[in-house]
Amino acid sequence: FDGAEETDHAGTLDLLHRHGAELREAAFFGLEGLGSGEIVYLTRQGVCAYYHPAPDLLAAAESVASRRPEFAFRPAQMVAEDDVRTLRGRGYRAIGIAGRDPQTGILPHWHRPDDTPEFVSEETMSRAADILCALLKEIDQ
Repeated sequence: FDGAEETDHAGTLDLLHRHGAELREAAFFGLEGLGSGEIVYLTRQGVCAYYHPAPDLLAAAESVASRRPEFAFRPAQMVAEDDVRTLRGRGYRAIGIAGRDPQTGILPHWHRPDDTPEFVSEETMSRAADILCALLKEIDQ
């Protein structure tokens, strides 16, 4: 909905410009490539300048990962930029949740010719939805 990182985060910047004050206490989840790969919460992201998730959202992700081992939800680092950088750089609470190719350490099929629907896993998408529901319940306590 926000224009994606491919637009240099224009949608996120516009959202913050118009509604930033109202969203100051909001929790943002940057969802990337959740159709395949292992599902991870990102403890560090970035290409040249690294950024980290909001401490309370990181704690929530750690708690969900610990209490729900069946999710196979684990921490990881990723060399990629997304809207979480824009949000964290402006002091908003955000964390990246991503599908990650364990061999390459990046988003599965990201910006490649084989980034096609047949590589989207219904099971992975369902598990991602369950993880996100658990995260929302965790931060709502």
